[in-house]
Amino acid sequence: SLSSSSSSSSSLPHSTSNDGKSKLQQQENQESNKAPALNAKSPSSALSSPSSSAWEDDDHDDLEGGTDGGVAFMDIKLKTLLSTYELAYLKVVIARLNHPIKTMFASVSSGRYPTDADADLFVNTLNSTIANVRVSSEELIVQVANRMKQAINLLLANAEDQVELKAIEGRPIPRKNHQIYKCLGIVEKGVDRILVEYGHFDEQEALAAAAAEGEEEEEVKKKEDPKQQQQHRTQTTQIAKKEGGGGGGGVRPSSGSKKHNNHLLPVKAIELLRQAQVANRALRGGVLDVVLSKAKAQIMKMIEQIHNEAFYRPNPTKTTSKYMRRIVRWSETFARETLSRYKISNPAPVVIMEMQRVRLELGNYVASTFMRNASLISGLREDAKLAIASDVAQLEAVLHLIAPKESFAFPPKYYADLRHFKRILFLDEKAIVEKALDTSLEPVVTTQFLLSRLSNRAVPVTCVPYKALGTSIGKYNRWLQSHDSKIILKRLEKLVDEEIRSKIRDGRALSSASMKQANSSLGLVVEYIGKCLQSSSTTATSFGSAPASSEVILQQSVS
Repeated sequence: SLSSSSSSSSSLPHSTSNDGKSKLQQQENQESNKAPALNAKSPSSALSSPSSSAWEDDDHDDLEGGTDGGVAFMDIKLKTLLSTYELAYLKVVIARLNHPIKTMFASVSSGRYPTDADADLFVNTLNSTIANVRVSSEELIVQVANRMKQAINLLLANAEDQVELKAIEGRPIPRKNHQIYKCLGIVEKGVDRILVEYGHFDEQEALAAAAAEGEEEEEVKKKEDPKQQQQHRTQTTQIAKKEGGGGGGGVRPSSGSKKHNNHLLPVKAIELLRQAQVANRALRGGVLDVVLSKAKAQIMKMIEQIHNEAFYRPNPTKTTSKYMRRIVRWSETFARETLSRYKISNPAPVVIMEMQRVRLELGNYVASTFMRNASLISGLREDAKLAIASDVAQLEAVLHLIAPKESFAFPPKYYADLRHFKRILFLDEKAIVEKALDTSLEPVVTTQFLLSRLSNRAVPVTCVPYKALGTSIGKYNRWLQSHDSKIILKRLEKLVDEEIRSKIRDGRALSSASMKQANSSLGLVVEYIGKCLQSSSTTATSFGSAPASSEVILQQSVS
């Protein structure tokens, strides 16, 4: 029984294995019928050796045919995942950038306007935002720069809602204007630093400049003795160590430092920040235009009082006119209080140029308004000429308060014009024409002075332009401001040729000598106007506006 049981027990596995083999055989046959491509190899051999050539070929096909698709799929999944995180990060960036802006204008209704500390906080937020993503992908950096631009535009929109961009007569400029202007100037300096630190530069230009510099150094080295060469190499090494970092503090990075600076912003991001800078400068210019408009209106009212001045000096110690004393007091207050309110500590070069533009334009307006009104006074006696010459000296002191000479690379043109105007006060008509053609004095001023000198003297009718045109001095001044010099000269030429000459012909009977003298004097004026119109020096700018060379003067002053 033991032997039979053992034999039966030993036969059970064999029969089971045989049944398993038969079942496996059937399954393989069914699979081989479904997949005829595997019929070239026997199913048993494929099962018995899993590393057979059939499975090897199948794995090889999967690796070759599916690698690109698999990697592309993984890239898509990775980009989708990264974009999700980037969008979440951009939301955080927007919240961080908007928070200082909300703080700036949160208490506007109660009279609290943005301060320098608020602007510094906003600038620090901009710096930290761009510093955190400077090693990220270019797309993310551009997106962050776009959010920074939107934040600056939001700041400008809130500021524009608060400032007054129109001068209202009889109402002082509100305090919020200069506070917001200073904040915008601080933002300008902060964005400027970002552009300098992370901005691009023309590598080809830098290499060309370095090559030219190297050639100059070689020429110098040939002429130097060995001791000077050693000293030169030591200085060059010290400078290179100091400027090796590049970028910060307004120093342009050298071509050699660029390979160590991997944090330069993309060009598109820089362009976005520059667009925000342009909008910022436009709003600041509008704020300063209010200051200019207000000041010009006050200056015009004071200088027009020159026509009510007697120009008589009963007291020898009284050397200035009443209107000039008012101008001096106003200029002192304007320079001490108004302009100082808009002064920013350590401003950007663009902000310096803005304030210099205001000073230069205002100084030119004061000088031109004085000369065109003083040239309309007729019948000047010698004591009146001396009084006007004394007023010119006082006016130069006023201009030095508004626009100091040392603030500019070259003295503004109106200083020379005032000196020429003071000289022609004591000349006759022919000498005035000869002198005026050789100087830069405004042709309109000279023409008005000639007509006023001839009025009721050499010419027996009124030749003062605004009186001959039948208008008031205020309307005539506004007409001068709204037209350029060529149009004004052509109108004055027509006034002399047609209207004044016709009045002489139709007036009382004159002797032939008087008529000849009148026509000769008027012909001198017409000849001078013709020469001025033919000359290229008569530009098409509005009378009393800043000269065309003012931008060059400003740039040289800032540099």
